[in-house]
Amino acid sequence: MAAPDYIRVTHGEPHAARGRQLLAAHPELRALAGPLPASALWILGLVVAQCGLALWVGDRRWFVWVPCAYVIGATIDHALWALIHDCCHNLVLR
Repeated sequence: MAAPDYIRVTHGEPHAARGRQLLAAHPELRALAGPLPASALWILGLVVAQCGLALWVGDRRWFVWVPCAYVIGATIDHALWALIHDCCHNLVLR
């Protein structure tokens, strides 16, 4: 009996095959791939911005920091998670 906490699929992982198809049709895309060291500066800047925002709104009333956290903080958080994903694939620094 299969474990109830997993969804089992029988087809293969599609991303690698799709990547090969795209590169075969458009070899110029290869120039866009690879590490982008400028991403390290974005990471540093976003962390500084997040900490600065926390210091700026930390002593304000709730109706100031809640929208800041929800809009600005969440946007910075999402950007940092995308950059963490790039780091995991060695796309920031080798």
